[in-house]
Amino acid sequence: MHGESRKEFFDISAVRTLQKGLSDPDFEQVEGFLQRFGYLGGEHSARGELSDQVSSALKRYQKQNALPVTGDFDEQTRDRMAEPRCGMPDPESGVAFSTACAWDRRDLTYAFDEGTSDIPGDDEFGAVRNAFQTWEFHTPLTFLEILPTDDPDILVGWRPTVEADFDMTGAAIAHADFPPACETLVPGLPQPLHFDNGEHFWSIGAVSNAHDVESVALHEIGHLIGLQHSSVSNAVMFPSIGTNTVHRTLATDDKDGALTLYPFP
Repeated sequence: MHGESRKEFFDISAVRTLQKGLSDPDFEQVEGFLQRFGYLGGEHSARGELSDQVSSALKRYQKQNALPVTGDFDEQTRDRMAEPRCGMPDPESGVAFSTACAWDRRDLTYAFDEGTSDIPGDDEFGAVRNAFQTWEFHTPLTFLEILPTDDPDILVGWRPTVEADFDMTGAAIAHADFPPACETLVPGLPQPLHFDNGEHFWSIGAVSNAHDVESVALHEIGHLIGLQHSSVSNAVMFPSIGTNTVHRTLATDDKDGALTLYPFP
């Protein structure tokens, strides 16, 4: 089932460009975006002004998202903010791969609960299995599928846009959490891998106006093993991914990040 997006988030695409020192009431939406994804603190009070503080936040966002670092709210920045992306915040470092923490073991389990009616049968589950196998191939980690009643480490499913552990309203298409030692959502296992089944459509492969399950799962599993977002535009851990797109191959940056956390013996 798919519903309407909340107006305030998608209206970023309609906010006019703005230079440092200028104001526009609609610019508060941009400030809200920067707060939501970790570039402005929760204590920031939106005023619709591109102040020194907001300009610095925009520069960090631009650096992290492979954009020209201007500190202004320009067309390229506006277009990138309007793209579908992971719901997890970006790291503060603004570097290539960035790690949060690792699991205390190498053998992990996962299970499925709810699927999506966007895809016939249960092919969406097969796509997620493929994503787990990709990470397994390039790291010393193993991922064993079990039943959801058998206490998995990771629980995969399609959820309403607004759910108990995370609000995916707007461009956020999915979310996960980091390993237990640095988790940010609901404490305790299983760690979530949740796809937005309310505002976004899902597909197997590149389909207009839909997201390839395997590509998005590959990104979210990166968070589950402890990777944050990357500023390398061809990396799986880059925060944005468009519709009608397939990105199922780990970049060197993704592999380097994972092997920093889980080196081969």
